[in-house]
Amino acid sequence: MSVESSSVTPISKIPLQFVIKVKPSLVNCTEGLLIPALVDPSPEDGEILNAPVGKPLEIYIAAEAQQSQLTDIVVTGPLGISNTFTGSNEIITKWTPTEREVGDEFPVCFSAESQSGGDFYHSTMRCVIVKVKPKIGERNVICTETTMMLEAERSLVQGLDGTSFSLLDPSCAVSFNNTHLFAITPLDGCGTVAEGTGENVTFRNELRKVEKAGAVITRTDDIEIDFSCSFTKKGSVSTYFKALKRAMVYTEDGFGKFSFEFQFFHSQHYDINVDPLTYPIEVRLKEMIYMQIKSKSSLQNTVLFVESCKATPEDGPNHATFYSIIDNGCKMDKTVQVYPSQSNQFRFGMQAFKFIGLHTEVYMSCSVMLCLAGDPNTRCAQGCISQSHVAKRSVPGQTARHDIMQGPLRLKRSSDDEGLRFSSISSVNINVNVLAVTFLAAMALVCAVVVYKIKKSSENLVPSSEI
Repeated sequence: MSVESSSVTPISKIPLQFVIKVKPSLVNCTEGLLIPALVDPSPEDGEILNAPVGKPLEIYIAAEAQQSQLTDIVVTGPLGISNTFTGSNEIITKWTPTEREVGDEFPVCFSAESQSGGDFYHSTMRCVIVKVKPKIGERNVICTETTMMLEAERSLVQGLDGTSFSLLDPSCAVSFNNTHLFAITPLDGCGTVAEGTGENVTFRNELRKVEKAGAVITRTDDIEIDFSCSFTKKGSVSTYFKALKRAMVYTEDGFGKFSFEFQFFHSQHYDINVDPLTYPIEVRLKEMIYMQIKSKSSLQNTVLFVESCKATPEDGPNHATFYSIIDNGCKMDKTVQVYPSQSNQFRFGMQAFKFIGLHTEVYMSCSVMLCLAGDPNTRCAQGCISQSHVAKRSVPGQTARHDIMQGPLRLKRSSDDEGLRFSSISSVNINVNVLAVTFLAAMALVCAVVVYKIKKSSENLVPSSEI
């Protein structure tokens, strides 16, 4: 049927010709093997990103493929968008909106490409929506090795004072004077999120306008001011990533100086520990994780006892959400394995898991103590006992209980969680759908895999270092 006699409006007046070569089905269609998979820190499909006028928007996109060679990460978006490779499997996509684009929304879609032999493979495509916001005005971010400080002009926030704002963690206060707002956050607190990107690590937080408790309506615009600090992992913040939780030294009567160290290892052989520069540690669901707690003491006849261990979605042993791993010396998780170790060590492993809800990380915290070896009256000698029999009184032959923490563990995204979810962005405009169809046709995202060939390229705490 000719185009003239068809009731379907053609998408182009220029005839198009192309060849599709269909090859046999893949043995394994799991993304991340032959077919590449988009992984952290890539944004989720359908995510909404705000881009103030005049400020470069940066989108970090990464991919992996275990059985093929990554060749490209393809990105489509508004005019002027650019891509820069920061590693073999990661790019930074940058775009700076202008005044004439205020209020507009733009789709940015991306997919990874890999090659094995002469065949090309493509990951599932994701699209995010970029909303262009008015120019945010003057602000300044001061970065140190341990903190970030934001200075923002009051005119930037419509003259509101600090009581109208909070950081990602609302418990962190925001101060102000006649001209500026000030927000200070530690790199590991106030809701600050750490993102590892190639050789760099970026810490991000956000100043948000909050409404009064009980308010039903508002007549002011939402205000969100994001701020961040980026460091090289091998540079000024290397001390932060060097064993996120350093060994700490305690002093108690009868025991002198002693310390506890919490580390992750690559295998049950405990011969190579996980490099602190790689924190947060990425794991997959059900993957075994291996941990070791080790004590050092000025006394030779001491034994280490781990009374309890639990996991939390955020740093700190007192978080309201937790999962008990060891309690009163007893294993609570059925996957826990305890491995042979010396009297001053506790080696154990378990299968990785995730917290239900919007949590991406897992922190480990354990309550530990030292006891005099051979004393039958100590908690160490009792081992696994029920809650009703736990001794609460102080015993001369043992130290107080001390909390030690380590982490975070970050779950690698499973390919099962990937997929096109265009329903969440279909209301933007018809151009998104046209773009999606065109992009999908070009990318050939089917498991029967259509492959095309193209030629292209507490007590007196001191750092352990002072022991």
